[in-house]
Amino acid sequence: MAATGRQAIVISGVPGTGKSTFAGWLQRERGFTHVDADHGGLNRPELRKWLPDCQAPSADVEPFCDALRALGERVVLDWGFPVVCLPVIRAIHAAGVTAWWFDGDRAAARKAFIERRTASVNDLDRQMAAIARHEAELAIFYEDRLIYAVAEDGTFAPPLVVFQTIFKTECEV
Repeated sequence: MAATGRQAIVISGVPGTGKSTFAGWLQRERGFTHVDADHGGLNRPELRKWLPDCQAPSADVEPFCDALRALGERVVLDWGFPVVCLPVIRAIHAAGVTAWWFDGDRAAARKAFIERRTASVNDLDRQMAAIARHEAELAIFYEDRLIYAVAEDGTFAPPLVVFQTIFKTECEV
């Protein structure tokens, strides 16, 4: 198990809802180690060898979680995972890496995603279709760990408000 005081969270959710922006804020403003799965973060040697197979729901995630927590006192894994990986995210959460879901106005999130031009609209549509197919399952799992991050007018929840929501019971601010 993790060393006392070490903490890690995983943030996932709808594309374009500000996950990476928030994780970057945690890094700059709160001293978190930011592991960005979309930009090679899971390919770090200390994580890659332990990365669980998303197709194996019984995967042992403890070594991965321990390696993640070993990266720093506070670690945020920013992973907009393919929905097929939900069993692994559940296991990671059960192993003590608290999972949070970023959501919000879907049209505003789509607009933000398209404007940043980091992936194709086809990729976005595939991910959104997968999320839609698993909406009920995601809602049950994330239940009270949901951040409504982007409003209909395209404004994003202030990072400090998101921080206070996530960490009110997680750690001292």
